[in-house]
Amino acid sequence: GFQRGVPPVALPTASVSEAKAALGMNLATLGQPTAAQTCNALGLGCTNSVPDGVYLKNDGTRITGGIYVEGDVDELIMSGAGRNGIQTYSFKQDGDTTIITLDYNNNRTRISPPGTWYDGTPNGTIVDPNNNGPNGQPTGANGQIYVNGKIKSVRAPTRTGSVNPPDGNAGNHPPSANIPPALAKETQLNITATGKIELRSDIVYECDPTMVNNAGYLAQFPRCAVPNNTMLPTVLGMTSLQNNIEITTDMPNNPYLWGSYLAGQNNRGLTVENWSRRPAQGTMRVFGGLLQNLDQLRGRLSRGRLVNGFYENYDFDARFTNGQLSPPNFPRGGQFQYLETNPTQLSYKEY
Repeated sequence: GFQRGVPPVALPTASVSEAKAALGMNLATLGQPTAAQTCNALGLGCTNSVPDGVYLKNDGTRITGGIYVEGDVDELIMSGAGRNGIQTYSFKQDGDTTIITLDYNNNRTRISPPGTWYDGTPNGTIVDPNNNGPNGQPTGANGQIYVNGKIKSVRAPTRTGSVNPPDGNAGNHPPSANIPPALAKETQLNITATGKIELRSDIVYECDPTMVNNAGYLAQFPRCAVPNNTMLPTVLGMTSLQNNIEITTDMPNNPYLWGSYLAGQNNRGLTVENWSRRPAQGTMRVFGGLLQNLDQLRGRLSRGRLVNGFYENYDFDARFTNGQLSPPNFPRGGQFQYLETNPTQLSYKEY
């Protein structure tokens, strides 16, 4: 039903520290890691502050956590564009570039520089929820990227051609073949930043979760087939702990944004940079979920015509229903009872 005048309900806070997950620390303990604990987890000689850099948590042979980044990231490029079981993350920071390559086919990961390969991939959830090995040591690669700072640019490979779907519901699935995928089929990823996250391109999966039973689609993309009665595993979460997730002015027209986006601080949400002065850019298509403390203005109409920013089209990813699938370490409430939901598509469109 619908009821007015009810008291506010706070968005859930994380019951798992994304920083600890990235560092491969014991998740059963509460609180954020200190600088000394972070230095120790990364095998650094520091105590009071962590040097800026991109760190792939490992024990010298295998991956034992996720990806931890200290300091602002100038650019993060995610790519599953090869459609061959390879996922790459390219980080630009202070003039340096670090490329992390996940080879799902051979269950190994490389970080360049220096070009070292490790067993395992930082992907998906930790098998052991307490993250304890047989002798109490941290264990378990997981799909967590944690940035202690802001991410000034998140993008996928550039479009290979024009994308001009009509406004409204048409054109949602599958996305244009001219949009290279940011996430490979196998990728289960959660990106968390303490500061603002700025989006500068489409973000879509290699496989469209709504099309995996479509014979024509599978003929074009045979890797997207899944066994009967199973779900496509690909999932993305993105969280700004203290600021907005923002669509910047260089976002292309008619963008596709797939994943679950969360900005939970007071007055924060999914924003559009200069929404009242930028040109009309068609329809923004969000497929997944959006959690925000305060809804934001993202476009302007005049006499029914879009003059600035975006129309908005939100498409719920049914795989999230009843907790069937969620991004790794995505914030969950610790004080709410979860009741089953069966979302029903309404007959109106929200702009």
